[in-house]
Amino acid sequence: MTALLAACFFVSGAAGLVYEVLWSRHLALLFGANAEAVGLVLAVFMSGLGLGSRAFGARADRMARPLLLYAGLEAGIGVFALATGPLLAAVARAFPALASAFGGGPAAASAAKALLAAAVLFPPAFLMGGTLPALARALAGESARAPRVVSLLYAVNLAGAVLGAAATGFFLVEHLGLAATMRAAAAADLVVAAAALFASRGPAFRLEARQPTPPAAAPLPPRARAALFTGLFASGAVFMLDEVVFTRLLSLAFGVSSYSFTLVLVLCLLGLGIGGFAASARAARGPVGLAAFGRVQLFAAALLGLAMAAVPLVSRALAFARQVPGLGFGPSLALKAGLAAALILPFAAVAGAGMPLLLAFVAARPGGLGASVGRAGLVNTAGTLLGSLATGFVLVTLLGSQATLRLGALGSLITGLLALAVARGRPGAGATAAVFALALGILLVPRWPDWVFLRSDTYPR
Repeated sequence: MTALLAACFFVSGAAGLVYEVLWSRHLALLFGANAEAVGLVLAVFMSGLGLGSRAFGARADRMARPLLLYAGLEAGIGVFALATGPLLAAVARAFPALASAFGGGPAAASAAKALLAAAVLFPPAFLMGGTLPALARALAGESARAPRVVSLLYAVNLAGAVLGAAATGFFLVEHLGLAATMRAAAAADLVVAAAALFASRGPAFRLEARQPTPPAAAPLPPRARAALFTGLFASGAVFMLDEVVFTRLLSLAFGVSSYSFTLVLVLCLLGLGIGGFAASARAARGPVGLAAFGRVQLFAAALLGLAMAAVPLVSRALAFARQVPGLGFGPSLALKAGLAAALILPFAAVAGAGMPLLLAFVAARPGGLGASVGRAGLVNTAGTLLGSLATGFVLVTLLGSQATLRLGALGSLITGLLALAVARGRPGAGATAAVFALALGILLVPRWPDWVFLRSDTYPR
């Protein structure tokens, strides 16, 4: 039955990315496909996820059958997806009148877009945010296996998200259309809800029948708590910063298209999933501390630096490929996917282990599992929201792409060193020194010399 629920969470992750892509396209058609519209969609969606994680996590701790809560959340998401068509029609009718009621002009139009986007996106995103803490509480209760269960569920959901993003961007919308794809995703969520409802009737998911809770770990001291929440926030912010910049850089190199965006999204999600499975395997071997997260952040900073240095090579490789006679769409797309994977995937896989390691650490602490996971999800989501909006609207414009990536590497470096300092970890001296030197050099060298890949002044602004 546990395998069935893991499969359900995989399907739920796939459906969630289908919804995100489709809602973004629908609202872009209504409001215009500009940065403001994309930012509004992202802000509303991520806010809903974070607040839902916090609210439903605490509720799951008070329920003897949290699997019923999970089933209800999935059913609600499916119902909202089926209502997307009527909701969008209502938004299209209400937008001119609402903008006029707010006084007209650009500011009024932005306020009307934000309010209407929230009406469509916030309720289902709020429900989505509660699914991880509810299912983690149902499968693990307060048992000693909670850290591994939480990190594994996180990875399984991300694996589903990879499938959902790839299928939507490359196949479903083109062959089924927006409406039919939305209905298919809604049907998948309703099937997941029915499976979870069926599973909830089994005695294995009555928490009162579980074995007694093992002795709780000691509460976190204030410095460790500050390092934990800093890590949760910073890991989300830095990862989104890097995703936004790499999306922009590869779109410039590959050509602005939905395929370029989907490639980066799929690779980032795939990296997060690989990192999640690695973190789950680490949690299965014993307690996870802040030192493990700190080492991951240092290596992520180093790999990001290598990716930064290799960015100009992408344009050079594409220039060589264009000389090949008769290179069709399929081989060209495969080449772009390979280049993007070589550039992004190593960093994304290492950085992707950060959040599930912290979730495993949080799950082992005293207190309600649902509330703890929900609180961690809220802090991490706040970081992703700030990172994406600040990068898209401020940092790239003011600093340029290369300096923004350097800022991200610096954030990972500082976060990792803080976690190691608080945990008083003792990583291998040689490896730590090498990683630190590499990351610091990447951040401080103003311009790469000619013999290192290509000169960094070939970066697009």
